[in-house]
Amino acid sequence: MITTVNKLIFWVFFCLCLSLPSQSVLAGGEHQYKSSKLSKLVKRLIKTRSCPKCNLQRANLKGVNLARANLHGANLSRANLQGANLRGANLRNANLNAARLQRANLRTAKLYGAKLRRAKLYSANLRGADLRRSDLRNADLRYAQMKSAKLKKAKLTSAKIKGVKNLSKTYKRLVNKKTKRKRKKVIKRVNKRRAKYRKKKKR
Repeated sequence: MITTVNKLIFWVFFCLCLSLPSQSVLAGGEHQYKSSKLSKLVKRLIKTRSCPKCNLQRANLKGVNLARANLHGANLSRANLQGANLRGANLRNANLNAARLQRANLRTAKLYGAKLRRAKLYSANLRGADLRRSDLRNADLRYAQMKSAKLKKAKLTSAKIKGVKNLSKTYKRLVNKKTKRKRKKVIKRVNKRRAKYRKKKKR
């Protein structure tokens, strides 16, 4: 009698396990849903050139024509925008952290308050772009064209600016401002430690 009851319990438990979807299947389904949602948003953007506050994280928009597109407050972090045409695009308060923007055309683009930390802007065209109050810390701006670009109150700490033309001395100072402070602090700490060590040795 006990064996039959045990067998029944085992088979009920086994059937329940089979009916329940595994975590990996659920995770896979969630990933597929996210990717399908992203592809729909990308198609919508290319068609209408308007997707404000859209989540386009890691989207592949390489070489896409998005001239005068409305991407106000959109999340484009880690997105691939290499060689994309974003001339005159509205990217105000957009998240472009770690975005790939190499050789992208951002001429006269509105990037007011945009997040561009660690963004790759190598050889990008930023002529006449509005970069006021933008966060360009640790961004790669090497050989970028920045003639007439507005950089008032922009954060440029530790940005790579090799080969950048038409960048005023005041903004060049901002790039190295924090790094110089850090160096001074480190030197002070080292000197204090050395002084303490010398005092102990004398004793």
